[in-house]
Amino acid sequence: YVFKNGKRVDAIIKINEKILPIDAKFPLDNYRKMIEAKDENEKSKIRKNFIEDVKKKINEISLYYIQPADNTLDFAMMYIPSESIYYELITDKDNKILDYMLQKKVIPVSPGIFYAQLRVLGASIKSIQFEENITKIINTLSKLLDEFNAITREFKTLGAHIKNAYSKYQEIDKNLDLFKKSFDNLAKQGVVETSKI
Repeated sequence: YVFKNGKRVDAIIKINEKILPIDAKFPLDNYRKMIEAKDENEKSKIRKNFIEDVKKKINEISLYYIQPADNTLDFAMMYIPSESIYYELITDKDNKILDYMLQKKVIPVSPGIFYAQLRVLGASIKSIQFEENITKIINTLSKLLDEFNAITREFKTLGAHIKNAYSKYQEIDKNLDLFKKSFDNLAKQGVVETSKI
């Protein structure tokens, strides 16, 4: 969709007479470099570049796609193509990326929660006059993000417990095999009468 300012957004959703812009051109270059970096100092420098890339993209979305003159809503969505990147950004306490996004009226969405956020938005539009209550909608979306974060943290904790339990199981299983072999060797030497076991 092309705005009057000549900027082309990746997608829009028409809601009554209004337009919801959705940008999907997420800056991944420095994120990939950060993941591949071996040295922690280098990784830290690349992370700063990545955060700057994200902030630059947020500014562009806010400036170019929130266009009330073009009948857009008072905010736009930023599609983040990976759950792990999404989670990392919205839980970043040092750079406060989520706060920065909401100040700029850019709502982050990921593949896993995109549909849910659209449903919340749709329900909000049906129940309230949108232009007069934009703050309520942003707060509702923020609560959804908080709930998603809480569920994600619980899921990761559960995963860690399962991983630890499986690791312990493998360790005990290996020790049982060693014990059985030792016991069999003793039995073969006549030290233990296997018929009594």
